[in-house]
Amino acid sequence: MRYQKIGSSGDDSFVLVFESGEPVMEKLASFVEKEGVHSARFHGIGAFKEAGLRYFDAESREYIEIPVREQVELLTLTGTVATRKGEPQLHAHAILGKATGECVGGHLKDAVVHPTLELMVVTSPAHLHREFDSSVELPLLQLDADDAQEV
Repeated sequence: MRYQKIGSSGDDSFVLVFESGEPVMEKLASFVEKEGVHSARFHGIGAFKEAGLRYFDAESREYIEIPVREQVELLTLTGTVATRKGEPQLHAHAILGKATGECVGGHLKDAVVHPTLELMVVTSPAHLHREFDSSVELPLLQLDADDAQEV
């Protein structure tokens, strides 16, 4: 995976270009660590030769694995980087298009790129963080009480 910084105005922007055979979440985590990213949003398009998605069943409070063992178009990949217990944590969702035109989506657990993935990452100077919420048994994004607004 190669990347380049493409802008800075308080928020740093990067373009990441993945090559065929590269593991998406592993490479993205390496980028986050190398660049010291603690708060960011990202989005991308491309294609995978296989992927692992997950669906969170709110009733059972467990993830259901959704293996995708075929070539698919990545119609959209979107997510955030926020700290949890002081370490950056990736949270990514993807929608994948199959050759039949059917789509499948969920939390992106892992994927192998083929032939490419174009990912835009925009960092934030504000530190986003997640805390475990026992009512739903998930680490949820928390807002700064002094700056948060209600609608």
